[in-house]
Amino acid sequence: MAFGVGSYYDPIYEEVQIDMSPSDHRKIGRLVIFGIPLIILLGLAMPPMVVWTAGEEVVLKASAPTQEETESFVLLQYAIEHVPEPLISDSLKAVLATKDTTSPIKVFGQLDKQGTYHVLTGLTDRKPEHGLYLSGKLYTVERANAYTVDFGLSRFHLLESTEDPPNGPWTARVNVKSGYGVVKEISNRIPD
Repeated sequence: MAFGVGSYYDPIYEEVQIDMSPSDHRKIGRLVIFGIPLIILLGLAMPPMVVWTAGEEVVLKASAPTQEETESFVLLQYAIEHVPEPLISDSLKAVLATKDTTSPIKVFGQLDKQGTYHVLTGLTDRKPEHGLYLSGKLYTVERANAYTVDFGLSRFHLLESTEDPPNGPWTARVNVKSGYGVVKEISNRIPD
């Protein structure tokens, strides 16, 4: 076979004909329509599932504001969410001094075990390299020399018929991994 100057023949680049019927296009369209949302849902479900199964368990103190006796639920406030100023790192203080006060700041709360409970031992704007920590949002509203941090832990707890009225100490068993926390159990009994 003779080719002119500048022409090139390579059998790998031969034209391949693929015949697709309209029904094949519909099948691909259905796969895309149902596949993409499924992938998104799996992506959203994976982090909590990994934390639930592979996270380290911590016990946190909580309190529930007094409610009417007819209420069948409590809204918890975790002790680690109220951060006194001495626990805030110098780098975070610098960010607070220069940051706009309307938007929350991403922070990392370091946790250490003291007795039965885990307590907050420091709050920084830099991700810790080791140890247990929770990531959260710091709101710059300062109240009584303490800042409020939202670590994204579940606050709502339905009372069971066997539980005591919602006064006294509450505890939450939380699995923590890579800054993410998943509440496993909430009770108003002192932990073992």
